[in-house]
Amino acid sequence: MLVNLKTYIEEQARAALYHGTHHDNVSNMLRKGKIEPSDESGRTSTTRSKHHVKDYHVHLKIDHDKLKHHSKIQPTDFHAGGSIGKSDASRHDDDTRDKEQRRSESEESVKGSISMKHVTHISVHQSVHEKHFRKIARDAAKHHPHIRVQRHGGRDPI
Repeated sequence: MLVNLKTYIEEQARAALYHGTHHDNVSNMLRKGKIEPSDESGRTSTTRSKHHVKDYHVHLKIDHDKLKHHSKIQPTDFHAGGSIGKSDASRHDDDTRDKEQRRSESEESVKGSISMKHVTHISVHQSVHEKHFRKIARDAAKHHPHIRVQRHGGRDPI
């Protein structure tokens, strides 16, 4: 049992990270070569759970091992008030939902931008119009040919 727990913890530490976004943002990210922070904190959020990016039509899969060699990855719980293990109540405290309905979403965040060289896959939901999907695929092939672009339906295959 101890070996299995140790293996599980090690595998979780190397698990891929995901960033969800709108299809209009992806081509700009590909041209700029980075995923930029989306809020005033100056941090770019990611999650280990594909479940937490399901509300976005585009999912970017990030190689955790490559990213950790170039950036400090910090565990963050945006819905619970900030950095895990730190009293940081001023960050992301604008969640006005009833405390009982709030979901504790443990994420990983990086100070600043995440380079597209760390992105391995882009998955675009089938509801995104074909012309937008083709533009994302063309931009990825032109600027970052290592990124695999694919469609997904109800469940993300990456």
